[in-house]
Amino acid sequence: MGLLTSANDIAEAIKDITKAASDELAGLTRDLYAGRITLPQWEVSAAQTIKDAHVSFGVLGAGGTDAMTPGLYGKIGGNLADEYKFLNTFAEKIAAGDMTEAQATAYIQQYGGASQQAYWNSIRETAEPVENNDLPLLTSSPGDGSTQCRGNCNCQIVVHIDGSADVVLGAGESCPDCIARAAGGPYRLS
Repeated sequence: MGLLTSANDIAEAIKDITKAASDELAGLTRDLYAGRITLPQWEVSAAQTIKDAHVSFGVLGAGGTDAMTPGLYGKIGGNLADEYKFLNTFAEKIAAGDMTEAQATAYIQQYGGASQQAYWNSIRETAEPVENNDLPLLTSSPGDGSTQCRGNCNCQIVVHIDGSADVVLGAGESCPDCIARAAGGPYRLS
């Protein structure tokens, strides 16, 4: 992936990474229910797909692999630890027969959207300080995993030339957390 210079390029990359992860996870789930892979194979493969998406988003948010720091990788690792716990609980529900294939497929695809949290966390960690420090600090952002939607919306942060930022609601539904953040801007990111 080359250097992304426009908001549209970044938005497209976010959609592409999310779709690829969601599609891969759905395929793994179909393979599980069809008996082509075992539950342990599904869980390991799903965890790897989730990890790959989180790292891709982290690198995108930081501006490339050269901008990644041990702290950014550590933050991704911390988020992944939580995701792996959710995935393990999800696998237990599948093993117990508590989910149909359709339910499991719909649920696992949400992990693709939730992986965006690595992008937004990297953006906040690497943001240049805002010239106008009177703005409120944006302590969380759409897609960083702290909102009710856990990143399963199309809301974004738009960073302005002066370094300030606004939360922009995505097309379709937005959760109450994203709506509140959009109403509270503009913000400083660091």
